[in-house]
Amino acid sequence: MRDTVAEVASRPGLPIIVGGDHSCAIGTWSGIAKRCQGPIGLLWVDAHLDSHTPNTSPSGAIHGMPLAVLLGHGDSKLLKLLPRKPLISPQHTVVVGVRSYEQGERDLLSALNVTVITIDEVKKNPYQVLMKAYRKVASSPYGFGISVDMDAIDPKDAPAVSVPEPGGIAGKDLVHWFQRAAELTMTKRLKALEITEYNPKFDSGHKTSRLLVDLMQAFLAKQ
Repeated sequence: MRDTVAEVASRPGLPIIVGGDHSCAIGTWSGIAKRCQGPIGLLWVDAHLDSHTPNTSPSGAIHGMPLAVLLGHGDSKLLKLLPRKPLISPQHTVVVGVRSYEQGERDLLSALNVTVITIDEVKKNPYQVLMKAYRKVASSPYGFGISVDMDAIDPKDAPAVSVPEPGGIAGKDLVHWFQRAAELTMTKRLKALEITEYNPKFDSGHKTSRLLVDLMQAFLAKQ
C-alpha cells in the first residue's frame, strides 16, 4: 500500500484514500512521505487516539496503534515501513473528536506535545475548533494531510463503522467544515485525504456511504 500510494502521489491532483480499519494509515502516510522533504502535519479526526504501543495495548490490535507508529513509536516491524521517523511532526499533529481512549495513549501524546481535542470541545463551536486545528497542522513547512476515521462522526449520521462510540461530530458539521477548508489558500499544500473505518455490512440505506462521498466531494469540487 505504501508504494502504491507513493506512485499515486506522484501524479497531479489530490490523492484520496478510502480504507478499511485505521491501521491502513501506516501505509497511506508512509507512501505520501516518500514525496515530502520532511515530517508533515496531520489532522487525525477520530473517536479514538489510536496511539497504543505493544506495551500499552490491552488487545494488541494494530488498528489501535497507527498514530503512535507514524509518530515514531511502537512495534519495530511496523516502524520499518516508515521512510523516516517520525513520519509526522508532533507539533503539527492534532487529534480531533476524541471520546474513548486508554491512559497509556494519552500519556504518549502528552509527552510528544500532540494536541488532543475532545468531542466536548468540538461541540462548543464545531467550525471554530476544526478550523483552528486545520491551521495548526497546515503550518507544517512540509505540507499536511487529513485522516478521518468515520467513527469520529455521530453514529446517527454514520452508523456503518466497526467501533461506534456514542456522540460524535455531526455529519453536516464535518461536511460544512470540509467545504470551507477546501476554499482556503493553505489547502493547496494538502498532500492527501484519507477516510477509513467504513464498514459496508452495517450500512443499511447507504447513509454512511453517502456521507463519505459528500466528504470527498467537498475537496474534489475545488480541484
